[in-house]
Amino acid sequence: MGAFGLCLSLFLIEYRSVFIRDKKSRKNNKAFYGKRWKISLASVILSGMLAAISVVLVIVLIQNN
Repeated sequence: MGAFGLCLSLFLIEYRSVFIRDKKSRKNNKAFYGKRWKISLASVILSGMLAAISVVLVIVLIQNN
């Protein structure tokens, strides 16, 4: 869960730098920024899930030995 929290905070930093920085160009390129937001969110969710799965696997492997 800590890794997912880290990924989420990295996503929020990227959101802030990309979307809030230049509102005018965001209005002109809504399609590009909309796709970028979805890709960023998907990458955060996937990396958080992979981190959670790997943590669970490590715990299971440690307990089995």
